[in-house]
Amino acid sequence: MQRIISGVTVDSLVETDVTRRLVKIAREIVESTDKRLRLVTGDRSFEVCPADSLRILASSVPEDGSVRAIHSLLSRTCYDAERSAPFGAYLTLSLLSGLVEECVVRRLRSDDLERLAGQCEIDEWLAYPVIESMKNAGGTATVVVERSQGDSKINITTGVSCSIELYEQFGDSVSMRDAAIFVYDGVIERVSVISRLLDRFFESKQNCLILARGYGAEVVSTLLHNWRYRNTRIVPLSAGTSDSPWELLDIARVLGSVPNDLVNGRSVAAVKADHRRLVISDNNVETAAASLSREVLNESKDLSEGVKVLAQRRSSNLTGRKVVISVGNEYGTSGGIIFDRMTSFVRTAIDSRQNGVVVVNDKMFPVAGLLSAKQAKKTLDECGRCVIIA
Repeated sequence: MQRIISGVTVDSLVETDVTRRLVKIAREIVESTDKRLRLVTGDRSFEVCPADSLRILASSVPEDGSVRAIHSLLSRTCYDAERSAPFGAYLTLSLLSGLVEECVVRRLRSDDLERLAGQCEIDEWLAYPVIESMKNAGGTATVVVERSQGDSKINITTGVSCSIELYEQFGDSVSMRDAAIFVYDGVIERVSVISRLLDRFFESKQNCLILARGYGAEVVSTLLHNWRYRNTRIVPLSAGTSDSPWELLDIARVLGSVPNDLVNGRSVAAVKADHRRLVISDNNVETAAASLSREVLNESKDLSEGVKVLAQRRSSNLTGRKVVISVGNEYGTSGGIIFDRMTSFVRTAIDSRQNGVVVVNDKMFPVAGLLSAKQAKKTLDECGRCVIIA
């Protein structure tokens, strides 16, 4: 029986054939991170680390059909554990294989971010600006890791943001002050839908953004023609993507505007849009967004883990201060590995800042990861019909 110093007990198992096979697969993956094996992709190779557990598990599918079924069960369980909390997969494998000797829970220390980055095998030249950006943004900032088609970069933004698409004909980015924003929950197919808005802003020449789920070709060409010839200052943005369908209505709510009302827009102090994100800088909007963010998190407290994850994503876009880490295409085929490791590092840093860290066999993980792993191991115990000895 293994014992965890923090008061968490790891139950022993009476071995069955399923258990032995699960333990064998789990042990091989965990030990591969200690042996510093190489992970090769494209023209690069990396030393395997705990953040690579899911990737190794996915690439080690056995040929034996009966073992493959057990491997599939382990993969699904580890995926759910990792989705629930960073390093949930690695800790599930560690608990299952009996390689956890002891662990201690403590608060996050000032130098722990550097240690966490090193544990995720993130190069120092890449980790340093990320850590400094997180420190400069403050403890309440939201940190987002995303893939980018351009070069890697780090941006610290203030204001409420949402994912958008900016038509490339309008340039690489658009910045405006004293801009009116209109939200349309649907696709604007014809110019007749925005005719009154065009007349109004042709006269005033005021800056204006339209947020809609899409636009017909004639709408885009009309707005682009007027933009180029400075007849109007109206820019169409596509928002409410399939990955975050709630964003459009959330923006309408924090603006205090009525969706599909193309007459009474809401004026804000400043906006900036590029091809991926819109940032609204306005004190009143940021206050409303902070209130909605708290409401979203409170409503999800007693719901399932999947709903909580979605609520956290939704809440993060409503936070006024944000660090956006873009992993660019200069890494080629190895960009996915760097993205996974950076995501694990950021999620661990954020969770540990709030709840502390747990040190397991000289490695550092978020407390939530251990709790997620305990639940995942319990699920595997039940699936394997193992007898638990308390």
